[in-house]
Amino acid sequence: MADDTDTDDWPGYTPEEMNLPTELVERIRLVCSLLHLPVAERHGMPGVALGREEVWKPGEPADHVTVSWNVSDKLFDIAETQGSDGRAEHLCGAIDALERGLVDALRRGGLRVERDTGTQDWKVLGIAARWTDPSTPAHECGWYAVFTRRAYALTIGDQGLGQSGCRLRGGQRVQGVGMGVLWKLEPATEAKHRLYKQYLDAWWPIFLQTSARTGYSRPRVTLLDAFAGPGRYLGGEEGSPVFILRKLLNHTAVDRMNLRRQRVRLIFIEKERPRYEHLRAELVRCFGPLEDLPVHVEVHHGEAGQDSGELLTKLDAWGHPVLGIFDSWGNINVPLSLMRRIAHNPSSEVITTFGPNWFSREQGRQMASEEFNPEVLDMVFGGREFWSPADAELRPDERWRVWLSTYRDALRRAGFRSQLQFRLVPRTGQPLYLVFGTGHPKGLEAMKEAMWKVDVSDGMSFKDPRTRGGVLPGQSTLFAGADVVDPELLELVHQRLSQGVATVEDIGQWLLTETSRWLPKHALAAVQELRNDGVVMVLSSGKLTRKSRVSLN
Repeated sequence: MADDTDTDDWPGYTPEEMNLPTELVERIRLVCSLLHLPVAERHGMPGVALGREEVWKPGEPADHVTVSWNVSDKLFDIAETQGSDGRAEHLCGAIDALERGLVDALRRGGLRVERDTGTQDWKVLGIAARWTDPSTPAHECGWYAVFTRRAYALTIGDQGLGQSGCRLRGGQRVQGVGMGVLWKLEPATEAKHRLYKQYLDAWWPIFLQTSARTGYSRPRVTLLDAFAGPGRYLGGEEGSPVFILRKLLNHTAVDRMNLRRQRVRLIFIEKERPRYEHLRAELVRCFGPLEDLPVHVEVHHGEAGQDSGELLTKLDAWGHPVLGIFDSWGNINVPLSLMRRIAHNPSSEVITTFGPNWFSREQGRQMASEEFNPEVLDMVFGGREFWSPADAELRPDERWRVWLSTYRDALRRAGFRSQLQFRLVPRTGQPLYLVFGTGHPKGLEAMKEAMWKVDVSDGMSFKDPRTRGGVLPGQSTLFAGADVVDPELLELVHQRLSQGVATVEDIGQWLLTETSRWLPKHALAAVQELRNDGVVMVLSSGKLTRKSRVSLN
């Protein structure tokens, strides 16, 4: 290798600086991430070291990648001092075994690996198993099926890798290598993804198409997925970064969206390094080298609360539309100061997700030593006086409602003029809780229209936190017939009229801005139903219209 050096503080070369083949590097990273094996960021750092064999000049591409298990040179120095019977020498032998296991894993991961007969280096020369059709689900494709299984386990030949650890050859178990890179797709998450896909179908063309009326084209649009995950689930389903990018590149209006790397930015942040490495490799596998895409994709290993603002600054996102997705299952730990900056940014929106355990008082106490603590909550909600009343609520069925409303109020104080809060309930499994903030009523309409387009035939539903006797299983859903008025809608309209006299038009506007899924067009049918039931009386003469004034009887 050119410019080799024995200096202790030599930083080492990155795979990019060595011009290693991108596709091989990403596949190696993917296999290693599935096994929780660390990949050295630079040649010479601890972990699986990636390099090249021949002497090379800057800019000269390699046709292979050498792999080894890198440890400190001090081990070999000590081994020479102790001799063949010393412990250090035995550890050197263990490193050889680790490298043989690594090579076996890479081969089972679809890579062609051979040992150079001269240098004895292990060289990755190519990919033996390819995914020829990017649209084919991961779990149906060659080598990947060897690694992923729905039963929360990875199978490598006849050796298992499960949640509790990894069995190597001979049955020896290495503890601490848990199955945490991929996990099963929960029903609520799958339902939430359906909503995101519908919303993005509308969001991308709204901000990327040139205005037919004015000819204006926005110079930059940024999407931030701050809790990106590994990009894939155990069953092979796509994670949010993959389907977000795929929906953009394959959008029906893509020819009119003027995609350019300087104009469209996607930021994916993942905190856990194995998941980050898996995500990078997954995106390359699905879409090819990221630098060749017509949009800029930034995959960042870091923490959402700390790094989101800096990345938006780095990519020159401020002053242009931003959609921030803060999709954490646990504590969101995203400071209100960041939400405030996004709220005051032109045409920008946020979606925040809370998992079911977030509202549990006992869960909060268990997490207190980690991220869920008063100081973090002060940062998220803007001060203890804003969240302590919610924490004092002990009734389980009310606790989530109060917390959700408290966070919605935090987004309002941050500067989002419109906010939605709703509960996403799958047919089976636990629900999710979402809060949406936007600066314009049209953003609310777009999100609600997306809800109404989501396929709910499997029994999933959106519930409004304000209601107590909402839609029960088997009752009307979003796709109820025009002659059936949803009980949840009737309850909400009754709540609005309990505040005083209003026109049907006023009720419609209230439904838009204050309820989870209802639109102005739903107000008239609800008032008519309540009138027929004798609950509401019409104060205006003539036919019931949008301008009619109504009140409770």
